[in-house]
Amino acid sequence: KKRALVPVHYSTPAGTYTVKIYENKREKLSQRIKVTDGNFQKSYITVSTKMKAKRSAKNMAVMTNHTAEAKKNASDNKLWKGKFIYPVKDKKYHKISSSFGATRYVNNKVAGYHSGIDFPVPIGTPLRAANAGRIVLARKLTTTGNTIIIDHGMNVFSAYAHMSELAVKEGDIVKRGQSIGKSGNTGFTTGPHLHFTISIGTTFVNPYIFMDNKVL
Repeated sequence: KKRALVPVHYSTPAGTYTVKIYENKREKLSQRIKVTDGNFQKSYITVSTKMKAKRSAKNMAVMTNHTAEAKKNASDNKLWKGKFIYPVKDKKYHKISSSFGATRYVNNKVAGYHSGIDFPVPIGTPLRAANAGRIVLARKLTTTGNTIIIDHGMNVFSAYAHMSELAVKEGDIVKRGQSIGKSGNTGFTTGPHLHFTISIGTTFVNPYIFMDNKVL
């Protein structure tokens, strides 16, 4: 048998949808799925004009291009094992400051949806790989600051943003729990924190799906 993960974008309206699987242009399976309302929160932040410029259309496009390129050649094989772990080991920092899917308002204007979860950790907090995989991006970007993306196979990726230090480079193979660097306050931020995401391809999903369950 073959297995696949089908992500649902957080802006998808609630309702019933049909998922179809084709092989050699022939329909092999048709399945109805129900998408429920995520009841996402609203998040309001106020920033200076200088900080807001880091999230300009140009900078966002550069970031999107870099991340899309990094995710272009994902490993076909499943590289992760078991549940994903918290990127921050100390449990006192597991309480998040911004939840997944929240409508993000910047200076009272809608700026999109929150693609991950934020851990309000002090600058210099050790960060670890949520699971095993290959580093496909490790560089500084204007919007997300020092950023790492890990390819976990089967089109699953985890990402770590706003870091102060990177302890790995692109192409490195990492194990679950391995040190990858330290948290920071780089890029578009309102204070020190780790912005942590999990995506299937370029579609972000709630990280707790992977952290609370053995997915495959």
